[in-house]
Amino acid sequence: MNMFLALPENSFSRVRFKRNWLPNINDVQQLNNKVGYILLRNYNNAKQIIPIRKVLIKKAREIGDIVYIELKNLEIPLFDTDKHLF
Repeated sequence: MNMFLALPENSFSRVRFKRNWLPNINDVQQLNNKVGYILLRNYNNAKQIIPIRKVLIKKAREIGDIVYIELKNLEIPLFDTDKHLF
C-alpha cells in the first residue's frame, strides 16, 4: 500500500489479480476508463475500509486466469482531522 501513497499524482502503476477474485465482473474490459479507489482494510475491524488513493483504470485485460489492471494514480483523498479513522 505504501507504493500507492508514495507515487506522484498522474503516475502509472499496474496490479494483478486472480480471475476468481473478481467473480462479479463478467468482462474485465468494462473496467476500462472507470474511476475508483485503492482501499485499505482494517483487519481488526472488517467493516472499516479507508480509501487511500483515487485511480483511473486505463486498461484491464485478462490473460489466462490473471487480470492485469493498469492504473493512473490520481489524488490522495483528504480526511477531516477531527474525525478518527480507527
